[in-house]
Amino acid sequence: MTSAGIPPLWTAVARETFEFNLVPWMGRACEAWLRASMQPHPLDPAGQVLIPDRIYEVFKAEHVPLKPVTRQQLAAIGYTTRALPPPSEP
Repeated sequence: MTSAGIPPLWTAVARETFEFNLVPWMGRACEAWLRASMQPHPLDPAGQVLIPDRIYEVFKAEHVPLKPVTRQQLAAIGYTTRALPPPSEP
């Protein structure tokens, strides 16, 4: 765990960013998968969540406001209809 309490391969985001930006971007079909991939922040569980780096990096680099996630973006974040593996696994 790092000094900020964030484990490697995870990114902290505000809960509001998660709920009002990431969830709508992923869409209803992927919402359960996205929610299963998050964890509460160890130091601020009410205000922040942890998401895998790969999801945040694609969102940050390729998100277009009011546009849904694309198949290419889903592939880049490792979306699958199966359970999400921990981010430490290849």
